[in-house]
Amino acid sequence: MKQSTHILSLTLILAFSAACRSTSDTPDWVWFAGDLHVHSSGASNDTDGLSWPEDIAATARERGLDWLVLTDHSNSTGSMHCEDVEDCPNLGPEFPWQDEVTRLSDATFVMVDGNELSPVARSPGMGEARGHVGCLPPRDGFTFDGAFIDRPDGDVTGASAVEQCVAVGGWAIVNHPFPGVPWITYDWSTTTGFQGLEVWNGGLRWDQGDERALAAWECLVASGASVVPVAGSDNHKISIAIPGTELDPPLGQPRTSVALEPGTPLTWPAIRNALAAGRVLLHEENTEIVASRDPESATWMLRGHSPLPSRLELRRIPLGTNCDPSDPDGTLHEVVFDASVEGAFEQLTPIATALEANEQGPLYAAITRDAMAPSMEGDVAMTGLIATLLPQSTGGL
Repeated sequence: MKQSTHILSLTLILAFSAACRSTSDTPDWVWFAGDLHVHSSGASNDTDGLSWPEDIAATARERGLDWLVLTDHSNSTGSMHCEDVEDCPNLGPEFPWQDEVTRLSDATFVMVDGNELSPVARSPGMGEARGHVGCLPPRDGFTFDGAFIDRPDGDVTGASAVEQCVAVGGWAIVNHPFPGVPWITYDWSTTTGFQGLEVWNGGLRWDQGDERALAAWECLVASGASVVPVAGSDNHKISIAIPGTELDPPLGQPRTSVALEPGTPLTWPAIRNALAAGRVLLHEENTEIVASRDPESATWMLRGHSPLPSRLELRRIPLGTNCDPSDPDGTLHEVVFDASVEGAFEQLTPIATALEANEQGPLYAAITRDAMAPSMEGDVAMTGLIATLLPQSTGGL
């Protein structure tokens, strides 16, 4: 993506994609698009057999991604030698592609090898919740060469998966907490310890599960937690073209973009730092929102692009709200500014509106729709969250 804008400077960080350059004299941020949730052949047993790291890297570049993380299932990475990876003891290693992703990376594209810890509880019927936890590498990569514990069946909780990731220096993300099927649903055995929450998963585009995940994230923020919202495609088949099918999301849709300071080389340490700081945009290709403040006029400009008629909203999350992230009763946010937009847009709002709302709770910006378009060659937007305004967070670093 590699585009620039000036970030509004409040006590919060606004995270968004940049569709244009700010006219501000202050230095611009540079934005890089990535995918945090990708599975590969040879390390995940449920791919098409054609999604090798080299193929994934080539497709990612074609689709305008600057970085991505391989997150193969822990039970597969250590058990690909078994006829049934679900029953085979996980022997490790968990990060089989570390040398390969280094070979495939350069100054313009970064690929790293993470993991998705995948405990399971296969009781009769549809199983029970345990959850999948994405585990992003430390700044210098994993040195852990053992095996994650994700079995025996029913014995490992989501909390254990989070703890194991953090223990080896990983940045833990609770993936698809409400996917609609029990065996990969997060069990909420802990609401702490993880640094990210996947509020938008590529399966079924933006669906009710994503809406509930957004509500859970708002609930966590309302309670004072510093949890960064992220999006990931959960791609298992590199051959899937944009916009994908119901259960086969294409690589890079949706995506998470991060902001780096001007002149910062594109490296995994820089990307991880941006994630930890909450400088993120969750979006599909060609749907963008930027924000900048003009100090002289004291106005806040929201700029961006939406390929379809949409609503631009500035949302406030009320702090101290009593809620349960494991069973959210709808989103908490209140809209403090909104406008109808389509195509390229520019919207001015008095800075006092944002400051006034900020005194009552954290803000984030969003482009929303009542429905998804079936196809626009990859330029389809979501119906919910695309940008966040979050308190600064160390993200456990």
